Amino acid sequence: MHHKRETVLGEDASRSRKGAVGLMYLRDVILSLLHLKKWPVLRSVRKFSANPKALLRLIRGL
Repeated sequence: MHHKRETVLGEDASRSRKGAVGLMYLRDVILSLLHLKKWPVLRSVRKFSANPKALLRLIRGL
C-alpha cells in the first residue's frame, strides 16, 4: 500500500507532520475504496483533485 500512496499521492513529499498518521489512514481508505470499486487509481485521483465533491460522494456511499 505504501508504494501506491507514494507514487500516486506523493506521501513522502507531503509537508504535514502533525496528524500524518491520520492522513495515512485516510489515504488508505480512499485507495481501498477505489480498489473495491475497481476504478483506476491514478485517473480517479486526478478526477478528485479537480472535483473534491466526487470524493465526498464516494466516501458517503459507504
